[in-house]
Amino acid sequence: MTYQNPLWEIVFSILATNLGADDFRQREAAQAALQQLAPFVVHRLHAVEKTKDREVATRVRRILDRYYAQHATVWANNTLPTDYPRLPWICELPSTVDQERAQYYLEQARSQIGVHGPPHWDDYRLATRLLIEDLYGSRVPRRQVIVVLDRLAEAERSWIVNFGHRYHPPVNVAATKK
Repeated sequence: MTYQNPLWEIVFSILATNLGADDFRQREAAQAALQQLAPFVVHRLHAVEKTKDREVATRVRRILDRYYAQHATVWANNTLPTDYPRLPWICELPSTVDQERAQYYLEQARSQIGVHGPPHWDDYRLATRLLIEDLYGSRVPRRQVIVVLDRLAEAERSWIVNFGHRYHPPVNVAATKK
């Protein structure tokens, strides 16, 4: 069931048009229906969101915001770096991500699970998951989320190579797997 089916294309067009209807109940019904269809028509909704009709754009923005918010946790729980066995520590974020966010997510993680240290640093990993969930909720595409995770994984690998031997037992990439 996708919008590419001619029948779904007609249904989508009618519902999108009804988002700007004169009748409030008709606008509400169209919004509710499109909210249910959002997983199947998300790309079309993005296109409609750019309309100059403020009523329609606002309603589509609400649909998309709710769609992304509802799926962010699941997506965050199922996203890993390209070539790393688990979520890396939140540490050196790419310049495209506000550095103060790292501290914020680390504080949030520690309020949930406490402070953890070697070899797993679970508080830092939970902070990464919270960041990823927020990125998805902010509509950051998966490919960009993975770029962030890949950079964090590389920073973690580098830290382990340079400093992991200082701990007892030594921390290595294998030790960080859980």
